[in-house]
Amino acid sequence: MERSVFTTIVGLFWPPSAPVIADEDLYTGSAWWGVTCILNAFPVAAVLHHGLIYAHQCMLQPFAYGYEVTWSVIWEWVKHDAALPWAVIIAFGVHRLGLRFAVIKLIAAPVFISFLPTTLWVWDIFVLDRPFCRYLHDGKFELWRDFPLRTGHFYVLGICIYVAFLIYLVVQRVKRRSWA
Repeated sequence: MERSVFTTIVGLFWPPSAPVIADEDLYTGSAWWGVTCILNAFPVAAVLHHGLIYAHQCMLQPFAYGYEVTWSVIWEWVKHDAALPWAVIIAFGVHRLGLRFAVIKLIAAPVFISFLPTTLWVWDIFVLDRPFCRYLHDGKFELWRDFPLRTGHFYVLGICIYVAFLIYLVVQRVKRRSWA
C-alpha cells in the first residue's frame, strides 16, 4: 500500500497522521521515514550545537562578527561546527534502526515538529539576517518584567509538545493493535 505524496508530507509535519500507528512492517522503506530522519537532523544539530559544542550560542554566533552573514561566515561555521555532521550521523543511525524496529519510528516521528521552535531559535534563520539573535537573544525580549525569553523556554516547549505527541501515538498504536 503506497501513500500519496500529500499524505506523506502531512505525516512529516503532523505526527498523528504519520504511518507509525499502522502495522510494523508497513511502510518500512517509505519516503516518509527517510525524510523524517533527514528533518530530525536539524533539531538534533541545534541541541548539539547549543547544548554541547558551542554552549549557549546560536548557530552562527561563534563565527560571525555582528549580525552580518557572509559566505566566509558560513564557511567558518561548516568547517568548525561539528553539530551538523554529528546530527547527520545520528539521523542515519536512527534511520537504520527504524528499519529494524518499529518503536524507533514511533519515538522519532514527533521530533522535528516538536522541536521546530527550538530549531528556529538556535539556527536563527541566517538567510534572513539573523533576526532572533538581533532582536530576541541574550535577554533582549522580556516575556514579563525582568523575565526574558530564553532558550530553555524553547527546550521546555519542545519537550511538552514531544511528550504530548508521543503519548497520542502510543495510545493510538495500542488501540490499533487491540483491534487487530
